[in-house]
Amino acid sequence: MPMKKPAQHFIAEVPRSITKVGMTIGIDLGGVWSHYCTLNEDGAVVDRGRFRTTPSAVEKWFTDLAKARIAMEAGTHSIWVSEQLQEMGHEVIVANVRELRAISHSDRKSDTVDAEKIARYARLDPKILRPDLRLNQRPRKTLGFETPASKLQASVASTG
Repeated sequence: MPMKKPAQHFIAEVPRSITKVGMTIGIDLGGVWSHYCTLNEDGAVVDRGRFRTTPSAVEKWFTDLAKARIAMEAGTHSIWVSEQLQEMGHEVIVANVRELRAISHSDRKSDTVDAEKIARYARLDPKILRPDLRLNQRPRKTLGFETPASKLQASVASTG
């Protein structure tokens, strides 16, 4: 009688080589204040804090920053913040975190903790955050948001 092969149980498949990402920033956007957590390429927290959720504050905090991968939750402010950060040259991920129970149903729910979790997921595998382009397209028309670039284009066209 042939011997049975031993059963193989896999918990998770780990990729052989992980692409190094430079700096990764997770942002938990809020109505007045947004919290951020910055990870270096080794995944260590190198900075955390908060900034006002306004276009001028985003510009102040992120303009002189080296190009980074920045992830945030989809929400009211994610459209204009993501567009502003992309215009600065950053890689931006707008995450559908309702799909990610580790953040949306966490016992330790706080803006600081959420920002770090978003940064860690974005650093390891952005697909975990379930980015969805439709999240960025739908509200733009209803909010009437104009990016700084679109305002500039409109003023140049009107003086033409």
